[in-house]
Amino acid sequence: MQNFITLAARLGVSLDEKDVVYAERVGAPPAEGGRARRIMVRLSRRHLRDQVLNAARVRRSLRAPNGHTIYVNERLTRGTRQLFNQVRAECRRLG
Repeated sequence: MQNFITLAARLGVSLDEKDVVYAERVGAPPAEGGRARRIMVRLSRRHLRDQVLNAARVRRSLRAPNGHTIYVNERLTRGTRQLFNQVRAECRRLG
């Protein structure tokens, strides 16, 4: 939870612990040296979620202390996420 509050502060959105309903890591544990698992966060109010997402869109080049890019997205269902990945791969293929 503290990681997300720190991230929101770096984006310019002020959050308290009471604004976060829950935060948890999702997905399979990474292989040695792999990406960290995603963090899923539920906020208490929709406008806070919108503020975080808009701030992340404005500041696209957000980096972690280790230099990796941090991505902030809405949570997608498995099917929607797979469809999104297929479309993105097709766009890369077409140039």
